[in-house]
Amino acid sequence: MFKIVSVMIFITIFLFGCTENIINENDQTGPKEGKILYVAESDFTSGKVEWLADPEKETLDGEFSIYNDFVIKTYKGDLYALERYLADNVVKFGKDSSGKWGKLYQTHIGDNVNPSDIAFVTDTSAFITCLNSDKLTKFNPATGLITGSIDLSSFIYLPETNISPNATAILNIDGILYILLQRLNGYTPTRPSLIVIIDPAKEKITDTIPLKFKNGQSMAYHDGILYVCNIGEWGVTGDGALEAITLSSGEVKTIIKEEKLGGNPTKIIMKSDKSLYLQNYISIGNTAVSEIDILSGKVKVTLPGIKEAYGICYDSESNLLYVGERDKESMGVKVFKDNVQVGPVRKSGNSLPPMELLIVE
Repeated sequence: MFKIVSVMIFITIFLFGCTENIINENDQTGPKEGKILYVAESDFTSGKVEWLADPEKETLDGEFSIYNDFVIKTYKGDLYALERYLADNVVKFGKDSSGKWGKLYQTHIGDNVNPSDIAFVTDTSAFITCLNSDKLTKFNPATGLITGSIDLSSFIYLPETNISPNATAILNIDGILYILLQRLNGYTPTRPSLIVIIDPAKEKITDTIPLKFKNGQSMAYHDGILYVCNIGEWGVTGDGALEAITLSSGEVKTIIKEEKLGGNPTKIIMKSDKSLYLQNYISIGNTAVSEIDILSGKVKVTLPGIKEAYGICYDSESNLLYVGERDKESMGVKVFKDNVQVGPVRKSGNSLPPMELLIVE
């Protein structure tokens, strides 16, 4: 479902991908300086991004349009969007040299590659995972140019029938890249998920970590532990789990299985050393958010009043949890403190259903 005149210009496009510079179109005021909650929104016909600068406000600020299937990421205060299936672009938003805010560039990654996630290494080096590609794409965040790739084809399950190892989430942890591979057979989860470890300085694969469950969706890191959501088959309860990897030893253990969750764990947000939040898909139109005790592997609480969560984000400084709600009767951003909703649903008169939430400072 989910989803980028002269000979010299021709060579640049052919070798590095097509980068469209659109600074001259920047005429938006943009968000103010400081901590901003960005809200990615889509009804899968059109897409937009709105933002919230003050959690006390009851309406979202500003907006800009974007492709209808996308995810948002941040690096050093700038906002990046991966326009997914059938667009296949990376887009950077921020201030240009004149101080105007807007779209700085748009780079086409490749046809039908379906970009999924970004990990930034330096100001001029970042890596993009693509679900439909057998490569990890390297690009320059400063210029938007595609600068290389790392071959992942050896991890494809049944390469005679599949074209990709289905690279989804990626994290930069202390200068080392961790890539989550689903290794599907078509759309069917057949092999357990695999973590591939890459040294980005050498652009070499250094190790792998096999997991116990299939169809990995997301990862989060905290204090030496890498947490991974594996859902097995969508809509089937009992073949997925939240797993934890101790990176110093490579030990893999199961934190909580789907039987206890009652659904598929799709997204992780760390709260503290002792607990985290899980976005938990139960059925169409029914996605819950639960706080999980890491040590006991038990559900501490399932947040009340959530019908169809799509995007969660936690601000440890204010102890506020933001939840994107797609249910048409209560659509918008719900704000929780100590797992109790505070204030009304945040949205504007033009809001679309949320897809993802992201705090940028």
